[in-house]
Amino acid sequence: MSGTMNRAATGTFAILVTSFLWGTTGTAATFAPDAGPLAIGAAALGIGGLLQAAIAVPALRRSVSRLRVNAGLIAVGALAVAIYPLAFYSSMYLGGVAIGTVVSLASAPLASGLLERLLERRALSRWWMLAALLGIAGSALLCASRAGRRRPRRRAPSPASRWAWSQASPMPSIRGSCTG
Repeated sequence: MSGTMNRAATGTFAILVTSFLWGTTGTAATFAPDAGPLAIGAAALGIGGLLQAAIAVPALRRSVSRLRVNAGLIAVGALAVAIYPLAFYSSMYLGGVAIGTVVSLASAPLASGLLERLLERRALSRWWMLAALLGIAGSALLCASRAGRRRPRRRAPSPASRWAWSQASPMPSIRGSCTG
């Protein structure tokens, strides 16, 4: 029994440490004056991805046949995982750490619920709809509260960041709505 308790305590501690470190990434990124958000996101994806892949090698080897059967789904998941850090750090840069974090965290349950509805055909509960409505309204109010204000730039974006942002934002009128 003590072995099980020790494993549970170790797992809980690992989750708490990981949560703390993850929760500081947006703030830490603001102190990297010479690195743009895409560079920070790419570094996080590269370093974190390599570490996770190294840890997962034994499980990946055991699951090769199941992975091949679900190759399309895995490709979609890999694309989403690749896009997330780039979008996350760009939101920190453009909206500030507080707003970027709130909007990023609020969008995850919304996307999960919609995917569950579309893919698994599960009905969305009234509580989910209320929570989604409040999350969307809160995010919109946060963006609207900063729409007229200009905040000083902490750093000039790199040429690569400016180019990527110009490619990712085809509608210039929306591009600045949450940047304050």
